[in-house]
Amino acid sequence: MASAKLYDFSGDYKGTVELPASLFDVQVNRWAMYEAVRQYLANRRSGSAKTKERGEVSYSNRKPYRQKGTGRARAGRRSSPIWRGGGVVFGPKVRDYRISIPKKVKRLALKSALADKVQSDSVVVVEGVAMEEPKTKIFAEFLQASGLYDKKVLFVTDVFN
Repeated sequence: MASAKLYDFSGDYKGTVELPASLFDVQVNRWAMYEAVRQYLANRRSGSAKTKERGEVSYSNRKPYRQKGTGRARAGRRSSPIWRGGGVVFGPKVRDYRISIPKKVKRLALKSALADKVQSDSVVVVEGVAMEEPKTKIFAEFLQASGLYDKKVLFVTDVFN
């Protein structure tokens, strides 16, 4: 059975509390966590990079000079990629990077992450979180008293407050 340290909001240690086995006593599935992180990062990408091809560059279709007799190479039009200011040959195009994973895999990834945190003894339960006014000083004092001040902390509550 998984357990976590229990503190009150003043930072005093009150003992341990048992955590629900359905969330915290599962085998850690690294593949599911990898897929969830991969989906999150891919879905953040905007995919808006774009360059103009030779047909999109704003130039005339007129030949820059005649075909023969100049001693220079044949040239079709100024929008050609070999000319300065011409189109880009294999530039980036606007695309959608979004990927999706099944809901069951997402749930498994969340449970795996929670189980991994419990196994590394990183889960702390705080009881009686109540603040008269939203002040950082009050919260910083709690973190200092409970020994969590210099660590990365994620707070999850059961209701919006």
